[in-house]
Amino acid sequence: MIYTRGNRHDYDSWRDEHGAKGWGYDDVLPYFMKSESNRRLGEPHHGSKGPLHVEDRVYTHELSQSWLDAAVEWGLDRNDDFAGASPAGAGLYQVTCHHGRRWSTADAYLRPALGRPNLTVRTSAMATKITLDGSRAAGVTYLRDGQERPAHADREILLCGGTINSPQLLLLSGIGDPDELHDVGINVRVPLPGVGRNLQDHLMIPVVWETRNSTDIVRDLLTPDNLERWCAHGDGPFASNYGEVGAFLNVTDGTSRPDVQLVGGATALVLSGEEVPDRAVFTMNCLPLNPQTRGTVRLASADPQAPPLIDPRYFDVPADASVMVAGLRAVMGIAHCAPFAEYLARSYLPASDDLDCLDGLGDAAFEEHVRR
Repeated sequence: MIYTRGNRHDYDSWRDEHGAKGWGYDDVLPYFMKSESNRRLGEPHHGSKGPLHVEDRVYTHELSQSWLDAAVEWGLDRNDDFAGASPAGAGLYQVTCHHGRRWSTADAYLRPALGRPNLTVRTSAMATKITLDGSRAAGVTYLRDGQERPAHADREILLCGGTINSPQLLLLSGIGDPDELHDVGINVRVPLPGVGRNLQDHLMIPVVWETRNSTDIVRDLLTPDNLERWCAHGDGPFASNYGEVGAFLNVTDGTSRPDVQLVGGATALVLSGEEVPDRAVFTMNCLPLNPQTRGTVRLASADPQAPPLIDPRYFDVPADASVMVAGLRAVMGIAHCAPFAEYLARSYLPASDDLDCLDGLGDAAFEEHVRR
């Protein structure tokens, strides 16, 4: 539910370096503003009349506020608008909520339009192929109730399957690398080797501390009074998005363009398969904003219901690991600052009873934590 935007530099590079006219930040900003109904922020960076509700969270855990104070003490600027003039700094995230309740894209755009005569929504349906007229997309085939059904397009088809499903659907339609398509028995309709290449994934590496003299959000959710509070007033721990606080910062070259994002809160965001701690915790996640490694999405078979083969190739470019190590050192540095430090009992991930000893870890030890 975190509301934020891409960096201005990214949009401008699409325009200036790649020829995407009309995709500079100043070109797309009016559309961000048109979509947004922000309860606190307004022009020149935010809108107030759009269908997508954005607000400050109506609940903030005390540890999130103490982490923010520590980040400022460590040296980051306080930023109350990550989607404003610059994302750099530390602050509390705004969320796509309306009076403490999630406000999704479907709430903003789809549900208000369901009554339109020119809109048909097919649920429990999976697109299996784009049908082509020559090299032009003319429709789609989709699977519903065990049967394949066609849908014809008079004008255009907008493929919005996301990072994984969009290339998968193109490949299933015979659009992609001829050699890879032949390997799974799909006829080549449009030879386009770039389909499924250049997968860019943003890792999220957690540091988790066991805390003292406080609670965490998961345990707060077990309290019936807090459920009643949310049902009656829309606030309290049930209104938290967990990732309440964070920062955008540069940890490598000292420029103003952030290369790391931090997202955290008073809950256990641990690795898949890790045992969840049995006491209150706080997690801060480190994410690279500009990973250089590129992965692939390929077909496992011609069956549209078979999951594709995803190879993110994490850290094939060594510089990506270096950025994450530098980001984790920043996380550790902030954790030593008041008032956040007084709440920390021990490090749960990476595991250590001695909080100070983590400062002495070499880059290799931090990189081991990153790579696991």
